[in-house]
Amino acid sequence: NYGYFTIWLQSMHPKQSLHALLIEPSRKCIPSLTELTKDSSLSADIQISNGCIGNPSKSYLDFFERPFMASSAFRNSTSETTYKVKIIEENEILDNTPPPYDLIKCDIEGSEWELLCHYPKVISKCRYLLIEWHSWHSGGGGISQIEDKLNNLNFEIKNRSGEQLATGRDGKVGMILAKNLHF
Repeated sequence: NYGYFTIWLQSMHPKQSLHALLIEPSRKCIPSLTELTKDSSLSADIQISNGCIGNPSKSYLDFFERPFMASSAFRNSTSETTYKVKIIEENEILDNTPPPYDLIKCDIEGSEWELLCHYPKVISKCRYLLIEWHSWHSGGGGISQIEDKLNNLNFEIKNRSGEQLATGRDGKVGMILAKNLHF
């Protein structure tokens, strides 16, 4: 949340200006993220897009606010507040932040399957993918389905964390670092 990874990465490489597109669906996060990225000490070129990754056959996705995290397209309980978020189309990403990309960091709370399936031009133009995966992603096949899809997209898994029990719901989560074999 809040672009901390991007800001941390910029702080680790202060002489190299990062160019980043932060896609954020959470209504709670956008004001803080906007304020945080105004920091004049950052040499990064950071764009913020209020939207989400999803199936482009739909224009909007229902999102659910959580007290323990920003938001997710997956419902945990009937008490969660629901709101609609615009799905960012692949060409919007390519037009706003032209490739090639060194890294795509994907922490999208179960929508990683949509990224892998519906954004092939974006993915094919990146050197590395860092993905937080969730066993309840919409593809339905857990980690093995994500790994198979990455292999089919010509990515080699360079490292992966162990599976961890999710917080706030049943299921597992973990991280994968994958390298595009076309670079």
